[in-house]
Amino acid sequence: MIFLFLACASSLDLGRATPLAVGEGQFSSGGNLSGFSPAISPSGSFTLPWIQISGGYHRGIAPGIEIGGRGWLFGLPSWFTTFGAAFDSKFLLHGSKEGYDPHLSLAPSVLYHRPALGGAPWQVLSLQLPLLIGWDLGPSQLVFSPRMAGWYATSYGQTPIWTASAGLGIGLHIPVRKVELRPEISWSWAPLGFSGVNDDPGRIGAGGFELGLSVAWGDPW
Repeated sequence: MIFLFLACASSLDLGRATPLAVGEGQFSSGGNLSGFSPAISPSGSFTLPWIQISGGYHRGIAPGIEIGGRGWLFGLPSWFTTFGAAFDSKFLLHGSKEGYDPHLSLAPSVLYHRPALGGAPWQVLSLQLPLLIGWDLGPSQLVFSPRMAGWYATSYGQTPIWTASAGLGIGLHIPVRKVELRPEISWSWAPLGFSGVNDDPGRIGAGGFELGLSVAWGDPW
C-alpha cells in the first residue's frame, strides 16, 4: 500500500528539454491514469489503478534556467483523498545545434504528497532528479527522461520509510494553434520488500506507470 501512496505522486508534466526563454511563462493542466504493481506474493503482482487531475505553471528566469510548480489532487471525502505539490527547476546542460544532437537539461524537483485513507493521512517527501533528453521534430519535441528519486514517508504511529526509485519517461510535445499537447508515459521501480522480517526475493520490488495528457499555453504577461 505504501508504494501506491508514493507512486500516485505525479512525475509528469515537466515540459520540454529546452527551458523557457527569459520572461516566458506557461500554464498547464491535464490528468493521468496510473497503474502500480507491488510484488505482494511470489506467484506474481497485481495492478492497482489510480487517476488524478493536475496543473502547473513554469517560467524562464535566466538564460537556460526555468522554475515553476505543479499540483495534483483526487479523492472522495471521508473515503480517500490525495493531493500534492512540487517545486520544479530546470537547468540547460547542452543546447542542440543541428541534426541528431539532442537538448539536455537537468530538472531537479522537490515534492510533497499527502494521501489519506479515511482519517489516516501519510506525509510523503521526495527529491527527484530527471534528465531531459529532447530531439526537435520540426516544431514538436520528443523527450526521453531517465530519472532517479529518493522518498521519505511517515504517518502517525508508523515507522518512517526510506526508499529510492528509478525509471524512464517518454513525452511528445506537439504545438496545436495556441496550445501545446503533451501525451506522456513514465515507468518506475522501487526495491520495496513485502515479506516483513523474512527475506523473500520473490516479494521484493514494486513497479508503476503513469499515462497522462496535458495541455500547455503561454501566460498573457
